[in-house]
Amino acid sequence: MKPTTPSLPHAIIMIGIPGAGKTYFAENFAKNFLLPTINQGFIRESAHSKKASDALMQSILNEMLKTKRTIIIDGDTATRRQRSALATIVKKAGYMPLFIWVQTATPDAERRSVKNGMSRDDFHDAVAGFEAPSAKDGVLVISGKHTLASQLRVVLKYLSEQKGGGDDQPSGRPRSARSIIMR
Repeated sequence: MKPTTPSLPHAIIMIGIPGAGKTYFAENFAKNFLLPTINQGFIRESAHSKKASDALMQSILNEMLKTKRTIIIDGDTATRRQRSALATIVKKAGYMPLFIWVQTATPDAERRSVKNGMSRDDFHDAVAGFEAPSAKDGVLVISGKHTLASQLRVVLKYLSEQKGGGDDQPSGRPRSARSIIMR
C-alpha cells in the first residue's frame, strides 16, 4: 500500500479588479465552510494610515498562518509582484496558495464599484494597474456573473481533485472537497 502524503492547507487568495465579486465570493465561501478571512479593504478603511493598515494586515496574516487551517485572503493582489510575495509568505508557512481570479466585465465591475462608493477615476486607475495572471501562474478562474452555487462548485471540484503534497493533477480518486477545505 502506497503511503499518502497529507495535503497542505490552502491559502485561498482572491484576484480581480474592483467590483468583480472577490469579497462577495470570499465572504460567502468562508461562511459556508467556517473559514477565517482576511479582508484588507476592511483593514484599510479601519486603519488611520496605509502604514498602519499594512502592519495590521501582516500581523493578522502571520497569526492566521499559525493555525495550519485553510484561510481566505482578500487583499492587495493587483500586480504579479504582490501575488508572488504573498505566495512566498504562505508557502514558507506550509500552505498551498490557490489563486482564484474572479472575472467580471469591466462595465459591470465599474457599476458595482461606483455603487459601493468608489469614484470612477479610482476605478479606472485600479483597472489600469491590474496585471492579469498568466496561464503559468496556475490560477483558478470563476465568473463574477455566475451564481454563488456555480462558483462554489467550480472551486470545490478543483479542490477535490488536488493530490496531497501540492500536485496540481487530479488524483484519480476524488476525495471529499469538504474534508480538504476543513482541514
